[in-house]
Formats: sequence, structure tokens, C-alpha cells
Amino acid sequence: MERVAEPLSTALRWAGVSAKQISGAWQTGLDPTQAGALRETGIKMGLVVRATDLDQSIGHAGIAAPWLALACASALLAEDAPVQTVSVGQEGRIDCIVLKSVSTARSKSEDQTAQEAE
Repeated sequence: MERVAEPLSTALRWAGVSAKQISGAWQTGLDPTQAGALRETGIKMGLVVRATDLDQSIGHAGIAAPWLALACASALLAEDAPVQTVSVGQEGRIDCIVLKSVSTARSKSEDQTAQEAE
């Protein structure tokens, strides 16, 4: 379970967001055990959205699968879905990233600058 939790928690930490802030999630290349463990880990962290499994919805895209998941997440970044995650399973490991809309990233850095000025 720790092997599944680490990529997700690292991605959240690097993005400076909590699991509760995630408004969309995408996954590809995960076997059923990995997908279940990732979902369970996400729930424990407070993730409330369910990932869209691209392999089930459109079929596995082979070597392009990670790029397709990234494109789907970035295409749906918007005011009502400003933070998205992508989880990719390849060669027995899981990689996770967090994408944020420019306005979300900007407001976060503005908040930090304001706090530092105080």
C-alpha cells in the first residue's frame, strides 16, 4: 500500500494541494489491484472524485496512454475543475501528477506572497 500512497502523496505535496481540492482524476495502465489500492489510498487522503479510467472508457492507447491522460486532464482544467490528477501505471510502478489551472496556481502564489509580506 505504501508503494501506491507515495506517488500520490508526493504529487499532492509538490502541487501544494490537498486531496480534497482535486476536482478531476484520470488513470491509465493500472491493473485492477493497482487501481483498487490507489482508490483506497485516495479515499483515506480525502479524495472524493472517482478517476476516469481511460483504458475502460476508450481502450488502452499503448505508448501514447500517459499523454492521452495528460491531454484529457489539461483539456478539462477550468474554473469549476481547477485541479486534476493523472495516475499512470507502467512497468509495475505508478506515477502521479497534479495539474492546476493558471488561475489556481496564480492565486496560491499570491496568497504565499501576501503571507510573506505580513
